[in-house]
Formats: sequence, C-alpha cells, structure tokens
Amino acid sequence: MSILMSLVMPTYNRATHLEKALASIAAASFPDPAQVEVIVVDNNSTDNTGALVKRLAEDFPYQLRCIREENQGSSRARNRGVNEARGKYVIFMDDDQLMDSHYLENIPGAFEQTGAECIGGPVFYYNADNLPGWLSELSKSIGQFSFGDQVKVLGPDTHKGLGGGNMAIVRSEFIAAGGFNVHLGHTGNDMIGLEDLEIQDRLRGLGKTIVYTPQLIQYHYLRPERYKKSYWREYFFSYGRSAYIRRSDETGRRRRSRFRIPIWLWRRLIIHDVPAYCISLFRFDSFKRFRNELEIWARMGQIREAMQAAEDKK
Repeated sequence: MSILMSLVMPTYNRATHLEKALASIAAASFPDPAQVEVIVVDNNSTDNTGALVKRLAEDFPYQLRCIREENQGSSRARNRGVNEARGKYVIFMDDDQLMDSHYLENIPGAFEQTGAECIGGPVFYYNADNLPGWLSELSKSIGQFSFGDQVKVLGPDTHKGLGGGNMAIVRSEFIAAGGFNVHLGHTGNDMIGLEDLEIQDRLRGLGKTIVYTPQLIQYHYLRPERYKKSYWREYFFSYGRSAYIRRSDETGRRRRSRFRIPIWLWRRLIIHDVPAYCISLFRFDSFKRFRNELEIWARMGQIREAMQAAEDKK
C-alpha cells in the first residue's frame, strides 16, 4: 500500500525531547498505520539520536527511520526529509513538540474539506505555568499561537502564518515551490528563522491556498533558556535578520541608503523605535519597556543584515 502521509522531523542534539515527541506520535491514532511514515532527519547530532531512533523503530506503530543530513540547518534538514518522503502529504513537526492524539487522523479530512495545499493548526505551551509577568505576556505570541476555533484562510494580509512546527503541505506543491529557503532556518545555535513564513509567501504567489485548521493541535516545550531576557534579546536580533532576508526581493525600498543601511530602516529606528523605548522608561509597565527594547534589537538585526548584504555586493 502506498504511503499517504510522511512526517518529517529535523533534530539536532535533543535526544531527550525527541523521544518524547516520538512517543506522542506513537500514541496518535490512524486507521491504517501502513499509510504513515515518520522520518527523523539527524542534522549532525553528537548525542545518541541515531541509536534512539533505531531502538524505537523496532516497536513503533508507524514506519520510522532516521536519515542523516550533514549540511547544517533546519531548512536543509527538512528539504532532505521531503526528498526522502514517499507520502502524498508531508507533515512538519519540531523535535520539542508533542502531537495531539487525533492529529494524524484529522490530516486527510482537513485537506479534503478545505481544498488547501498547505494546512496547519494551533500550538500551545504545555509547561508554561507560573511564569514571570514579562515572560507570560511574551509567550502569548512567540512559541505558541492560535487563530481561534474556526477554520481560517490565511491570505497575504494575515499578520501571522502557520508555524513550521505544525504545518502540512502537499508534497508535490512543496517541491514545485522550491522547498524551504536554506538561507533561513536555525543552523546549529544560530536562531535565524522565518523559513516557514517565507515558503507560505511563495505558495501564495503560486496561487495556492493556506488554511488554519483548529483541530490540528500540537504542544510546545518552553525551554529553560527562554526564562532569561538575554535569550530574547538574541532571539529578536535573529528575528530582525530573518525578516530582512525574507523580504530581500523588495529591492525598490532598499535603493536609497546611508552608510550601507537603507533609509527606511534609519527612519523606523530613529522616528519610531528609539522614541518609543525612551517614553517607556518613564512608565511603570516593565513588560512594555522590555518589548520596546526588543523591537530595537530586531531593528538592529535588520541593519546588520542590510550591511552584510551591501558588503556582499561589493
């Protein structure tokens, strides 16, 4: 029997989390297990990832295999997984997430009912209790998201798109779109990202439909390092870099520059970001103050990438 769904999961030195993620997949029901395969893409891990997958594969309810991708980066790992996949649909899941028990059985119907080429659902933290105030607010919009309990078509005007850790795509459409942009996506400890939103941009450009489906639920692990403000400063700096690369085709807005930095970036930093942060210093809202600081870090990430791009053109 042919494979219907291929679940692709890149991993890098997270064997403990990977084992929990795979356990949640094993507990997810599907009428015909022979139609599901799980592909773990080991992206140069130095822990026991390979041995773990080999051990679990012996009693796993679905076809489980591990392939090794030596070109570092989550986008490269995911692309490799798709190349190895045999299913009509490809599901992407992160190695620090858990799958709802009805997730797999909801995938085929969601594609059929929506007619979409790309679907996904909400992601919630499962260990985010008793957070400090600033982190509680921040975690509402980063690392987890939801568009509510109704099916929603995500057009180009949507503020956010599907998360790469909970996204399924018709495999042929993914390949036709060119796969994930390898200049985006985590590489080792580098937090550059937005490869998930960038490919959704390209799919829309090809006339494809992207739909949020609320019953496709996954759960995310809030890692200990995210309790430190230093982590979020680095995260937002990397986010700024990612945002600049994602929009790198917008050459018209980057023609005018000063000191190798586009004028529009100077304007946003000087007219909006810095004044907003300065005003927040005189208020008692510590979260708002930190959020404004993070906006500056993101802008500095954009500036860094703009300068690098200008240097590369020399």
